[in-house]
Amino acid sequence: MILARYLWRELGNVALATTIVLLLILVSIMLVRYLHIADSFMIAIKISALRLPYYLGMLMPVGFFFAVLLALGRFFAESEMVILFSSGMSWWHLVRLLLLPMGVVMAIVGLITTFVSPALERVQADIMQQYRQQAASAIVQPGLIRFNHGQNVVFLKNVTAGGQEISEVEAILRNDDGSESIYVAPRASQYYNAAGDRYIRLFAGQRYDVKDGVVSASIRFKEYTALVQKHGIIGTDRDVGTLSMRKLLVNGSSEALAEFEWRIAIPLAVLVLGLLAIPLSNVGPRQGRYGRLFPAVLVFAVYFNILAIIRNEVESGDLSMGLGLFAAPLIFSVVGLLFIHYRNQGGRWRMKS
Repeated sequence: MILARYLWRELGNVALATTIVLLLILVSIMLVRYLHIADSFMIAIKISALRLPYYLGMLMPVGFFFAVLLALGRFFAESEMVILFSSGMSWWHLVRLLLLPMGVVMAIVGLITTFVSPALERVQADIMQQYRQQAASAIVQPGLIRFNHGQNVVFLKNVTAGGQEISEVEAILRNDDGSESIYVAPRASQYYNAAGDRYIRLFAGQRYDVKDGVVSASIRFKEYTALVQKHGIIGTDRDVGTLSMRKLLVNGSSEALAEFEWRIAIPLAVLVLGLLAIPLSNVGPRQGRYGRLFPAVLVFAVYFNILAIIRNEVESGDLSMGLGLFAAPLIFSVVGLLFIHYRNQGGRWRMKS
């Protein structure tokens, strides 16, 4: 038990440090992204906070993988594992010592992906629905309206029908190449698509394309729809991400089954990556604890890319959920167990008679 507590303490310290560092980096990226999209600091904070458990569940398998790699790598680099193996401990004994922390992390990740994250997705959908309704009122008042930090400007003279019908509209929209398009119409209406992007539909108007202050083209149109503000915030709609595990199975669509498979695959990744990290941690004293870091990153990247590909195949209906759920974890687990056996036999592929 002394050895187990020593190993678990080292493992916990490295896993906690790795996960916190990755989470802080991700949170900063999320804040910048959502602040730019939502145009509201409080909305960005709320959405980031609600997404935090989801990303924590995604990062914990990564943190545990590198924790096993670095913690055991230090023991090997400082010859502590050599002493333990000389005292009669085997690689399979090492695996048994790691089963408890693996199980704890798997349980936490499973709780997050199957219960906590979907519940928070529903809360996030409600918040974004309220935000859309509030944002819709921004265009119902006559006057000059700016969108996307002043990139697009719309002037409304008269607004009727609860803000949906607009008369005498002038809109200046900036294009990606730096030019501007000016729209003038006697009548218009506004609407939102499913992703929360704001559009304005103009009727019987004129469009002027302006480059460097010079009108390069003029076009008359009967009806024209222009994008004035793009939201595109993930999880704004009540999609499969908000459904419980039972409702995903009841739904039965390919998207729902892919989401179900993904929520199970992430906790299983703790076990799979843990088994792969054990033989990868075997480094020499001159290599140091980071000696196998590069191949470990490759193993992690390959595994999660395969999981993403499987999810896309299940979502498109080209692969059954049962096969997608167990194929990659089973294959990679067998590979990890084979390499543990290889290490346990002193680096020789032999079987006990």
